Amino acid sequence: MMIDKPQDHHDGLRTLQVTAGACLISFSAVFVRLADAGPNAISFYRMAIGGVVLLVLALIRRERLWYGGRVMALLVTCGVLFAADLGVWHIAIGFLGPGLATLIGNFQVFFLAAFGMFFLGEKLGWRRAVGIPMAVGGLALIVVPGVNIAGGDFGVGVSCGLLTALSYASFILLLKRAQACDPTLTPLAAIAIVSLVSAPLSGATALALGEKLVVNDTVTLWALIAYGLLCQVAGWVLITTGLPGVPASRAGLLLLLQPVLTLAWDYLFFAKPVMPLEICGAVLALCAIYLGSRRVPGGPRPAV
Repeated sequence: MMIDKPQDHHDGLRTLQVTAGACLISFSAVFVRLADAGPNAISFYRMAIGGVVLLVLALIRRERLWYGGRVMALLVTCGVLFAADLGVWHIAIGFLGPGLATLIGNFQVFFLAAFGMFFLGEKLGWRRAVGIPMAVGGLALIVVPGVNIAGGDFGVGVSCGLLTALSYASFILLLKRAQACDPTLTPLAAIAIVSLVSAPLSGATALALGEKLVVNDTVTLWALIAYGLLCQVAGWVLITTGLPGVPASRAGLLLLLQPVLTLAWDYLFFAKPVMPLEICGAVLALCAIYLGSRRVPGGPRPAV
């Protein structure tokens, strides 16, 4: 009779945490689609609700919330980038739907790879050498039928999706820099600070662009609350807690659940038309994202 080792239970728990977190975050775009509000207004509510709850959790755990001028400046910049990331991603969802907007947003792994290769002297490696043209091919298969059907609006959505990937990659790089400057910076404290910086920026941007912050219907109210609590708080806490104990290769596969499930919700909940070329492109892109993220320390993070 074989007896499970304590380490096996520990690994299983960490894997379950990452899986649950990826599943929760996969509903992000669904809540955005359900909310009848502007893209920056939605960002405001996600970050405000999530930021307050994360701040309370950080205070309960007696975590530090001040890490010196240099680290705080980096975290403030991360907050600016995350606000921009969410704003353009929400616009992309309006043009592309939840599934494709999230999938293209996950192209952040290739921007990270490019930065590492050109500025940090990292080798491209065979996985990324294969993954990058695969991603371009997958994106082409997604874009061509969409542009033919929806016209220029689809191209705007794709551009916003790529801007999402670029801004999120920049966010990750600066967050890693902040963690390198002060290794005592915890994920919970970092996400709380970033959220509380992003919230007022998103709110101010919404008002400047004429978006209303008043919630007028019940569906929008519950969608925004779920977006803040389930995605910004529960999803992130589960993933950042579980990732350090999960092998990078397994983490990469688990986190791909996010764009895969978001695509599934798009077809299931919003009756997205099934186009064979688009499906092939999505599969190619997902395979490319996995290959491109295999060498990222600690495994890739979800895009949104």
